Amino acid sequence: MKKFFRFYIQSSLHVALAVTALTAVTYAEFDLDLNIWVLAFIYLGTIVGYNFVKYAGVGNKHHLSITQNIKGIRLFTAGAFLGLIYIAFYLPETVIYYATGFGILTLLYAIPIFKGKNIRMIKGWKIFVIAAAWAGVSVLLPLAHSVNLMQPSVIIELLSRFAFVIALTIPFEIRDLKHDEEELGSLPQLLGVKESRMLGSGLLLVFIILQFLNPVISESYLSQTALIAVITLWAIWKAKEEQHRYYASFWVESIPILWFGLFLYNGF
Repeated sequence: MKKFFRFYIQSSLHVALAVTALTAVTYAEFDLDLNIWVLAFIYLGTIVGYNFVKYAGVGNKHHLSITQNIKGIRLFTAGAFLGLIYIAFYLPETVIYYATGFGILTLLYAIPIFKGKNIRMIKGWKIFVIAAAWAGVSVLLPLAHSVNLMQPSVIIELLSRFAFVIALTIPFEIRDLKHDEEELGSLPQLLGVKESRMLGSGLLLVFIILQFLNPVISESYLSQTALIAVITLWAIWKAKEEQHRYYASFWVESIPILWFGLFLYNGF
């Protein structure tokens, strides 16, 4: 069971479930039926993207050093990529267009093409690129084929999701502080741990305000959103440099899954 759980985390199955759950939250908030093909595409795409960044030989050394069965994970990722290609034939063209854009962003995040640097290594960019990718995938892809993406409700949702993901990522930034290269310029490196927690708290307040302002979100969902914000706030202030091995990679990453679970519990 320990080996299975370790593989579940290290092969990005859990983070993929988190991104897929955030996408399902978007469907719920906009009162749309779940599109299983889109959800499956996002799930497999997240696995492929994360594993490419971490294990394709261009990822950071920390992940490569602590991960067992690299060859098995790479083989598993190749299978996920084939599944991704198959599912793509069942998706609307608009979804493919946006997905291609985020795929290119993933490549730029991993491959050093800017004077020997990738986007990740541009000082201060890392957390914002991750937040942009998560927000874009979980908001734009499920809405691209059925909703006008320029309408205010979509823009508000995109901004609120961006703020939420940055806040959610801060426990990971604190965890990685001792491993990240100095030139990376992560938030704890630039601001300090306490100041990063304060920034995350402020972003959660922005997230809540934007959720309240979004006309498509019903009042019955706002209490769930507030609960998720409180849990995320607790996770940020609980995070330490020396934290449990799976504190961020499992428990914090489970918050989006819990968020969609609340929608299911309330009858979505």
